[in-house]
Amino acid sequence: MARRGTTNRPSRLSDLNHDAALGAQLPRPDCGSWEWNPITSETVWSAETYKIYGVTPDDTAGAAPAIFAPFNPVVLSEDQPALDAALRATLEGGKPYSVKYRITWGDGAVRLLHDEGAVSRRLRGEAANLTGIVRDVTDLLDIERGLQASELRLQHAERIAQIGLFEMNLEIGQLNWSDKLFRILGLDPATDTASFDTLMARVHAEDRDLVRAAHRKEQAGEIVPDIEYRIVRPNGQIRHLIERYDSEAISHGQSKIIHGIVQDITDRKLLEQQFRQTQNIEAIDNLTGNVAHEFNNLLFVVLGNLDLLEDCVPQDGDILELIEAARRGAARGADLTERLLSFSRRQQLEPEQLFLNYLIPDMVTLLQTVVGEAATMKSRVSDSLWPVFADRSQIDNVLFHLTANARDALPDGGNITVIAENLVIDDQEAANLMDVAAGPYVRISVRDEGIGMSPELIASAVTPFFTTKEVGKGTGLGLSMVFDFATQSGGFAKIESQVGKGTTVALYLPKSTDQSIAGKTAPAGPPKKSILLVEDEPEVRFLVAKLLRELGYQVIEAGDGRAAQAVLEGDERIDLLFSDIALPRGLNGPQIAEVGLRLRPGLKLLFMSGYREEYLYDSGQVMEGVPIIWKPYDKEEMADMVADMLKDSKEQ
Repeated sequence: MARRGTTNRPSRLSDLNHDAALGAQLPRPDCGSWEWNPITSETVWSAETYKIYGVTPDDTAGAAPAIFAPFNPVVLSEDQPALDAALRATLEGGKPYSVKYRITWGDGAVRLLHDEGAVSRRLRGEAANLTGIVRDVTDLLDIERGLQASELRLQHAERIAQIGLFEMNLEIGQLNWSDKLFRILGLDPATDTASFDTLMARVHAEDRDLVRAAHRKEQAGEIVPDIEYRIVRPNGQIRHLIERYDSEAISHGQSKIIHGIVQDITDRKLLEQQFRQTQNIEAIDNLTGNVAHEFNNLLFVVLGNLDLLEDCVPQDGDILELIEAARRGAARGADLTERLLSFSRRQQLEPEQLFLNYLIPDMVTLLQTVVGEAATMKSRVSDSLWPVFADRSQIDNVLFHLTANARDALPDGGNITVIAENLVIDDQEAANLMDVAAGPYVRISVRDEGIGMSPELIASAVTPFFTTKEVGKGTGLGLSMVFDFATQSGGFAKIESQVGKGTTVALYLPKSTDQSIAGKTAPAGPPKKSILLVEDEPEVRFLVAKLLRELGYQVIEAGDGRAAQAVLEGDERIDLLFSDIALPRGLNGPQIAEVGLRLRPGLKLLFMSGYREEYLYDSGQVMEGVPIIWKPYDKEEMADMVADMLKDSKEQ
């Protein structure tokens, strides 16, 4: 805006009343007016314009007019180019202009001005004069900044409290949302529209009737209490929301506009669920732990007296049968005690790294004996299954319980399938599952094609001591123990079922890492010696592994040569290769030993075999210098030979 060259004498642009006339037309009293003739460069300011610029007519008397170099001591140099560009565009193009720039008063104060102007032209097209108004908007800027700061604080509060704001006009049905409410729903405020239909598109299918009913009551002017419902974001994530509004104004008939909030309470729901579960588990833990302890004492007395009684009666006849029946009942009680102790977390888990793709197929074979002819056991196990860090015996118990439940759900027979596969849970799915860490897992599922369960039954199925079986045929601890074991192992469990279509119970165990092993097994003394046991017969391998573990060794099991080779090629510690000589599917014992020595020089070797020594020599399956333990052997013989082999061994 041209201010330099302003005069305090009447201009040819106006008469003496010009100043008053311009002032009367201004939209507000704090506006100043001005006119500038681009031909003569004469300029007229109103009295208010002088005040706005912080100068007097005497300050500008005699100054040479210049349109593109306005009063330089006044306009800040960094704002001058924008002002010049706006003036040039108006003079050349004829369009009105609007520009903001800062000036400096004589006392050093910086003020923000808003200048607006328009040009009129003569018949030949040249600019006749430029007329405009100027306002000091510094105070408005301060107010605007205050509002922005207040809005920012509100946005922070919304984000921290997970609260979105809404306003609904009941008369015209108009709905407005804050940006935070859009984001709570997983929507974009720039592209999505606030409407009831938009909300309903996100509401969980099971909660839509609830939300529609509440909306109808609101439209009718009824008071609706806080409602909780779930929404499904476009990315599939499920969130729990609570909606509330100011009902006082409506109840008094003061307003037809509802102001309310929608709060994301997903995290709160999770904490409440964890708190209730913790309270229940603590109460049951105390009860079951104390009962199991006392029950063990009673069982010791019962079993001990049964042994003494057996020595005091004839070794034939009905009395011995009664004693044996009592012993079986006591053994069942001992099994129940073990389950109680496991459930109450008083049974110490002994986790180790497990390669379930080698263990599950053999376990499925044994489980077929559990289900008998009532069902057919099948398995689908990934060849590249990740290792897990868990208690081997508890894995067996989990599969046993789940298989037994699946068998009972198949009154007419059918298939039971054990599935083991790798799975990566991302952040979105972890949030949906609640209290689950994202990352890699191994999922072990037992699936049946049986009668299935209703949602209500699923909700109760993991409650301790809940059972649908006949009295005496179920303890109600099976699924509780499965879920508790999953949690203790750093994972979780899920039930999926449909009535008439079957049930799948899945156990999710975190992928094992070297760090997790070191952190969870850190012994007080030297680490356990680790033995790679290679045996194709499941029953034999199970027995030998159990004996070795009872002797204090860490055991990695492999069912054939290829499985053993995969372990040798990995990073697992192996101090001794203890292998059967004759193996199916490729590599035999000596061939595995050659692979082991190539990959791990100095590896200790021990063979076992049920064949005659002459047969092994004749078939070329003997490796010079490697000792052989002959089947059948007892625990003491094996313990002595293994201990001798591992004497002064180094980690491989």
